Amino acid sequence: MVNGEMGHIFVNGGSPMARSWIYYHPLKSNRWSVAIAIPERDLMASVNIILWIQTLASIIIFLVVAIILYARAVNVSKPLRTLAIAADKIGSGDFDARLPVSDKSFEISRLTDSFATMQQSLKDYIANLKTTTEEKEKIHGDVVYASEIQTNLIPSNCPHPLDIQELRAYGILEPAGDIGGDLYDYFMMDEDHFCFVIADVLGKGIVAAMAMTMVSTLLPSIAPYHNSSSELLKKLNIFLCRNNVEANFITIILGVLNLKTGELQYSNCGHVPMIIRKIDRSFIRYHETHATALGVFENLEIGSDTIRLNQGDEIILFTDGITEAMNDQEELLGTAGLEEIISRLSNPNPEETAKSILNAVHDYARVQATKTISPSS
Repeated sequence: MVNGEMGHIFVNGGSPMARSWIYYHPLKSNRWSVAIAIPERDLMASVNIILWIQTLASIIIFLVVAIILYARAVNVSKPLRTLAIAADKIGSGDFDARLPVSDKSFEISRLTDSFATMQQSLKDYIANLKTTTEEKEKIHGDVVYASEIQTNLIPSNCPHPLDIQELRAYGILEPAGDIGGDLYDYFMMDEDHFCFVIADVLGKGIVAAMAMTMVSTLLPSIAPYHNSSSELLKKLNIFLCRNNVEANFITIILGVLNLKTGELQYSNCGHVPMIIRKIDRSFIRYHETHATALGVFENLEIGSDTIRLNQGDEIILFTDGITEAMNDQEELLGTAGLEEIISRLSNPNPEETAKSILNAVHDYARVQATKTISPSS
């Protein structure tokens, strides 16, 4: 002030103007200066009021926002809890559980719609699965019934087939599934001629079993009107071709045995070899085929061969499930392997021969394939 300057200063201490603000300014009319002392409490009164107002307003705004957020959270969490309970019920198998309806949140509404869609999809899936299961069980029942029919078509094992004391026979049929395409059968053509047959249809399942059923039904009905194995198989081949059987690729061996003379006439159409075992345990493999598989060419020419059997001779018939049995090294048993098994057999006996061969094949193969063995003597 003495120097004629302008400014302000805060005075603190024990003077009469303690805790006051002094503002000073020089006068132009003279060289004096004017000073004004204002206590701090008077100067900051309005500021303190504004500060208190701002603090109170902030608290009020905070409380209002907190209440709004809490209300919003409750509004959102309540339908979510209800939706979670409904989802637990759906997960437990209650597909008719009621879902909450809420239009207070777009996101929750979309989530509820998604759960409703999932719920309906699950209901439809369960309904379809139930229908499919019922149909599958029905089909399985039909397959089991068809398997029983197929089993009934196979001759029952007995000491002497057809009460013919000169013959003994034993057969084993093991399809890979419930039903298969293998067949063996025997019947009398007349008083002196005994006919036997073993066949294998390409593929498995009901279609193959139906083809085998037709073969086993047709052959005995036409056999009395034909004198040779080749004529019988020609008629069977024509029937298969003309009826357009879907599973008509059939390999077959058919033999006609004269019980009085021991003469055996046989025809092999694409089938695995026939083996005849002698009383001294030696055996002969007849690997020649007389035609391709049946059911392909209607004008197929089928030949035959004739051999004479001695008392005690044993005929071993089988399908490719035996020779194609595979061990854990993926090696096929083959005809050589089967012959090795046969070379270790005891005296000819159809039942013992069939069981011994099958047991040996089981020991060789980890996984059992379709096997049919029908030794007869």
